[in-house]
Amino acid sequence: MKRNYNIQVDKEYNFEWTTGANDAISIVPLDENTLSIIFNNKVYEVSCEAADINSKSFQVKVNGAFHTVTLQDDLDILIHKMGMKIVSKRISDNILSPMPGLLRQVNVQVGDKLEAGHPVLILEAMKMENILKAAGNGIVKEIHVSPGQTVEKGQLLITIEGI
Repeated sequence: MKRNYNIQVDKEYNFEWTTGANDAISIVPLDENTLSIIFNNKVYEVSCEAADINSKSFQVKVNGAFHTVTLQDDLDILIHKMGMKIVSKRISDNILSPMPGLLRQVNVQVGDKLEAGHPVLILEAMKMENILKAAGNGIVKEIHVSPGQTVEKGQLLITIEGI
């Protein structure tokens, strides 16, 4: 059975994809979190670094670059076409470190109100600066790190209460 998806990348790029509709794509699992994707004769290594199942939003790393990807499936597309919304209250959208690295900058303070996509931290890993963004709307409740601090993958960096 074919499934349709509307995919948004970094709130800049939108495209539709139907499973089984494109023979030009090959997907090979490398481990439980990483895929090798061959599309149009180009190879992409893709890993999921963080996921918010409620909003279907994912922080993914593609060939070393981080992106926020949001998916809409058939039901989401139908609900949107009907002019309706699925409303769910988020409990939190805490920010975890997607990789080990050195925290370069914290761009928020306790009490700040965030919107999805707001740049929150800058994390340096492998001599590259990675901007970590808020996955959803919320209020900064606690900052657990400071600039210059080394962090581990999965470490809680900022507690955010979803709104």
